[in-house]
Amino acid sequence: MAARAPFPAKAPGPTGLGGARPAGLGSRSAAADDNRKVEDRVFSIPNIVQPKDCPAFSDFFEKVVPRINLPYTSRHIIEAFSNIDVKAERVAQILRANQYYEAILFRIVESLGKRESVERLEGAIVLLGMQNTRNTMIALQLLRMVKGGHPEWTKEGKLKVNPAEVLKYALRTEELLSGRKDGYSDTAYAAGLIFDILALLASEMAQDKKKTLATIDAVYLHGLRTAQIAAEISSSIPDFGFKKYVFSACLIHDIGKIIHAIINPAYSQFIEDSGKKELPRQIRHFAERQRFGVSHSLLGGLCCEYFHAFQPVQKAILYHHNPYLIKGGMDGLGQLASLICLSTNIANNFKKAEKADDPILPLWKGVELADFPVDVPSLLKAVSRVV
Repeated sequence: MAARAPFPAKAPGPTGLGGARPAGLGSRSAAADDNRKVEDRVFSIPNIVQPKDCPAFSDFFEKVVPRINLPYTSRHIIEAFSNIDVKAERVAQILRANQYYEAILFRIVESLGKRESVERLEGAIVLLGMQNTRNTMIALQLLRMVKGGHPEWTKEGKLKVNPAEVLKYALRTEELLSGRKDGYSDTAYAAGLIFDILALLASEMAQDKKKTLATIDAVYLHGLRTAQIAAEISSSIPDFGFKKYVFSACLIHDIGKIIHAIINPAYSQFIEDSGKKELPRQIRHFAERQRFGVSHSLLGGLCCEYFHAFQPVQKAILYHHNPYLIKGGMDGLGQLASLICLSTNIANNFKKAEKADDPILPLWKGVELADFPVDVPSLLKAVSRVV
């Protein structure tokens, strides 16, 4: 007999985990009471006041958007490498449309002492290597997009840029999924690229670079854990419509926090203070909006819009804390948003539970997922596979 998928095609109605609703689970009024009890703790966080305006929006559109809007060359190179059989001819076609980077590629090949034996661009790409060509061109475009200026060369004519250092998150993420048939490592590479861009932005813009870079690492690691959990759960859902984006969407679901940290030096400390006070999620989000004028989920959704590659999952990122707000319910983007929400809850309260009555389960499925059907045995089995 085939194992049941964690999420049935048709929801039986608003039930708790495994069918019966545990006491207190899914009670919005009970949650409201709990929130009121800790409301006074929110305002003990420094500078929690109602802002008169929202400088986060103007800073985002003025300072961040122009640098996350990938140029033509990088966008099309990433798209080309989504095909595992991509040929040098296709990459050459993209580079010929940008003679600046075509000339740089030939200069790199010349620095290897091979220029005289390579007459065509396709040959230069093969000589440098397909993956190395991709990484070098994208790394150079990111640096030019964020920092400006031209690539620097040594006296010996060698390129000073090390693509592996610029694309640290993209290459790490791609490598993690390279062995999975359904891992969609190309999409994961693009998701990691967002972190690389924001890390470059932090090095240029952030007042406290060390603390902001630490925030980027923390958000990445939490996203990675969430993505690993979601990938295991979604593998048991036969008709899940966004499998290409499951891992990447979970990885980037909190990138709005990084944007906040880059444009406002107080944000990293705000995260630290909120964590010390152990505030419920709803109260943390309320405090965030009060202090900074906009939620991190909204900034994350906007980032997906302007990065282009993740426009299809923009709403899932925007509503990942409130998936029930997506029109269409548990189909499509609503299902993806619910899966992100569930997986991040599990990541924040991780445990390899064995029994359906384990007290950790209500923490995984909070009130925001009260109408999201979950088959507990399949869920527990999926979580047990997470390394």
